[in-house]
Amino acid sequence: MSANIHASTDCTRVVNYVQWSSVEAFESMLADPQCREHLSAAAALAEHDPHLYTVESVHHA
Repeated sequence: MSANIHASTDCTRVVNYVQWSSVEAFESMLADPQCREHLSAAAALAEHDPHLYTVESVHHA
């Protein structure tokens, strides 16, 4: 798992971009009671809209 936190330049939004090794690893995290507690606390602070994506293309400069 790797995570990158991005803040908008106007300081009104934050994006938590996380890469999981597998869907199963992500689902395992969601099932963990300690993680669920943390996610609930975070959800109380801000609106969130989670989605899973697949990598379709990677470019390096």
